[in-house]
Formats: sequence, structure tokens, C-alpha cells
Amino acid sequence: MIDLNGYSVLEKRIPEGLFNVLKAECLQCEQKNEKRFTALSGVDSATHYTLENTREHLNKYLEGVFDEYFNTFPNYLNTFQAFTNAVPFHIGKPWINIQRKNQFLPMHHHDGVLSYSIWIKIPYNLDEELKGSSFSSLFEFNYINNLGQLTQHKLNVDKSWEGKMIVFPSIINHLVYPFRTVDDNRISVSGN
Repeated sequence: MIDLNGYSVLEKRIPEGLFNVLKAECLQCEQKNEKRFTALSGVDSATHYTLENTREHLNKYLEGVFDEYFNTFPNYLNTFQAFTNAVPFHIGKPWINIQRKNQFLPMHHHDGVLSYSIWIKIPYNLDEELKGSSFSSLFEFNYINNLGQLTQHKLNVDKSWEGKMIVFPSIINHLVYPFRTVDDNRISVSGN
């Protein structure tokens, strides 16, 4: 668990079977170049694809993960008084992020209540990346601390994060720095 000034981030490893089917779809999507869409635009920004074939499998798993989040961090749900049995939660369409060498995801936040990121493929060695810059390749949360100062929390995402996910409040700003040392792609799946 990561605490961001009262907002909590849950870290989990997804089941191997789910990881394998997600990875297979992610690796195929770029080859087919189908269902590509623009979410965060820019010349050097990652490319996004819609996750289609494994969406139901993923959503079934996410239902339990979101329940775990709300059971572990019940105070967060209290900030959303509008949700009742008459207004249930809905899991939105997931997307695939394909990030090439030198590409980034600019600072942004998501719609919804909770968001997640699942790392599918990390092609670089983190030690090599960090030799060039202390920010290279990192996933970073940005939030205001108790003293009103902008604060960062960096995740040193490396190959050990393949198959790992984070669940976090959608309103928290975050960004992904470019990696520089390999020509392969970094792949993740995200959603709300």
C-alpha cells in the first residue's frame, strides 16, 4: 500500500492466467493496428488501443479487486455520497498503452472513482535507465501534501512489475516518463 496524503494506492499481482491472456491481446493489437484511439495526444505521447477480447475476463477480476480496495480503504468511498444501490459502480472500457522509446504520458487524471494500471511488458533495465536521469522510465503520482506543497511519489517500474497492478483514486494526477535505453515497447493496460 502507498499512502498519498490520505489517498491510498493498492498494489497487487494479477493471476498468471489473466496476465497471459492480457499479454497475448496486447502484443497482437499493435500488429493489427485496430481500435487505435487518441486519449492523451502529442507527437511523443504513447499510442492507445481498445482492449476488446479479454475485457470480460478482466472486469470479472476487477470487481473483486475494487471490493478489496473499498474494504481496505473504506474512508475513500465515503467521499462519494451519490453512489447507492440505485446508482451502482460501472467498470469502463479498458485501454492498452503502447509506449515506445522516448515517448511519455503527460500529467493527467482520469474520470471515475478508481483507476488502475497493469504492467504487461517492461523492456528495459531500470538501473541502466536511471544512469541517464533520476526520472527516466518512472511512473509518478503528483498530489498536494498536508502543508499545501506539490509532492511526488515515484514508482520505480522495472521488469519485476510485469503482471503487477496498482489501483488508485482517479482524481490523483500522474504521469509516465520516457525510457531511453532500448528500442522495444513498454506495454500497460489501464482503465477506470
